[in-house]
Amino acid sequence: MQRPSRTSLYQAFTARFRPEASRTDVVAVTNQEIDIAEAAIGCKLPRSYRTFVTGFGAGDNDLPDNAPLMLAEIWHPERIVKQMNSPWMAPIPEFLTGGTPLSRDVAWKHLTPFGSEQSDGYWFCFRRELGVTDDLPVFYFSHDGGDIEQVADSFDNLIEQMLNQPTLT
Repeated sequence: MQRPSRTSLYQAFTARFRPEASRTDVVAVTNQEIDIAEAAIGCKLPRSYRTFVTGFGAGDNDLPDNAPLMLAEIWHPERIVKQMNSPWMAPIPEFLTGGTPLSRDVAWKHLTPFGSEQSDGYWFCFRRELGVTDDLPVFYFSHDGGDIEQVADSFDNLIEQMLNQPTLT
């Protein structure tokens, strides 16, 4: 079975999780805004994120309260910069350091947050990358306990996982 194109995948996501025709909680994003944010944070966001927010906007997604994956908001690049300017200390697992886990370090040296779940107590993050990438693994970061776990192989995979969830009421 052939995988749907990135555009088709994102169209299906927005049709399901952003169904209203005119949404005030979704804002357009330009490539220039992403470029400015990348310069400010000193790393690159993957093309998948860039494609999504420049094509479909940044903002809230309509999810049921009991949805297993809670990517309730995909952030505007300005919010990424703002969050990264507020350092969060956390234990950093070996899969992010490339070998030895760190008992405590600034999370944003290893991760780049790009979204949040409904209670805004957990953030969805990419692995911090200096070079341009097509897509990156997605991690779930609990700022309360500092737990970091990989939840998807990529942003596209996270979108697919959300689309494959049963419709909850």
